[in-house]
Amino acid sequence: LSEITTQLGGKVSIHDYLKTRLLSENDVLIYDHGTQEIADFVGIKETNSEILIRLYHCKGSENVNPGSRVKDMYEVINQGIKSMNWLISTDNFIEKVEKRTSGNNMNKYLKGDKNLLETKLQYNIFKEIKFEICLVQPGLSLTSLRNNNALPINAAADFFKSNNNILFKLFCSI
Repeated sequence: LSEITTQLGGKVSIHDYLKTRLLSENDVLIYDHGTQEIADFVGIKETNSEILIRLYHCKGSENVNPGSRVKDMYEVINQGIKSMNWLISTDNFIEKVEKRTSGNNMNKYLKGDKNLLETKLQYNIFKEIKFEICLVQPGLSLTSLRNNNALPINAAADFFKSNNNILFKLFCSI
């Protein structure tokens, strides 16, 4: 399951769906899907009190029926854990983004650009910067996770929170 059903009943890939949704929700949006990625999508949103950096990791499932399969959980959780390396500090994050978006990779910015990113993160000393890891797995079912075993997801949430106070969200099927 690597696509979702739209409200009109059609199918769309997870990446296409997220791209459309995230373009309207973020000031800066980077698509970094690939080897050594930061995340599939990196979104930066400024509010009145904070700057929120969200890393979105998307994974498909081998099974078309959403459930609570451990394999589906582990694949997307592992991506989230790996990306924590880039969230040690704002400077570390900016350095990684610069490496991933320089040279032939400049078209990774779907919204905003390097200058806007630097303005929001380096020159905005009066707002708290928060990190959030978002795991996107339509092969997981919220109902099954509630009824069965969500231990790996709960452990991941606790791990992110206890390491650099990283926020956590899970996007899955109902």
